[in-house]
Amino acid sequence: MAIMGFAAPAIYILSLKIVFPVAISMIVSGWQQKNIAFPETQAERWVIYLNGIPVQEGRNSLTNVHFRDRDQLVSRLRALSLIRLAICGLLLVYSLGELYDGFREVTSGRGGLFTIVVGALATLAMTLTAHYSSSLYLAIRRSTWTVAEQRIKNTVLYSAYLAKSHPEQEFEPFLSALFGNLAR
Repeated sequence: MAIMGFAAPAIYILSLKIVFPVAISMIVSGWQQKNIAFPETQAERWVIYLNGIPVQEGRNSLTNVHFRDRDQLVSRLRALSLIRLAICGLLLVYSLGELYDGFREVTSGRGGLFTIVVGALATLAMTLTAHYSSSLYLAIRRSTWTVAEQRIKNTVLYSAYLAKSHPEQEFEPFLSALFGNLAR
């Protein structure tokens, strides 16, 4: 499961792209069952053809979560972003350790220079991911995010958004940003 002798990219994909989003979805589902939070999903539907027979497929993606209490919104999203930051920090340390081991192998004549290049790129990716995760956590700590208040019937719900740098969308739901990606 390693890429050119480096396991950090595979662990990144497994932990932050598969396990972390599933865990967040399960946590949000638990909050929904306790009537603490209400998830916002985005439905996607499409048609595929199997042997000429149209079959409708679909999925619901978790995009944001709304809370009845602003303090709960802050504390729970802070906890989730801190968990993401901790995972990224551990992955960065692990990647640096693997890069160091790669350097030792090259200097001892057992490894090739290409291994160091792959390790350096993996470490750079882990550094960028950790930087992105720290910016999410700091957005909460410094209150540089936007908390929206929505009234639905007689209930006030709070949700969090981050300002986007893309011109086509001004704000991104905080939970979507928490899922994040390597390109950010």
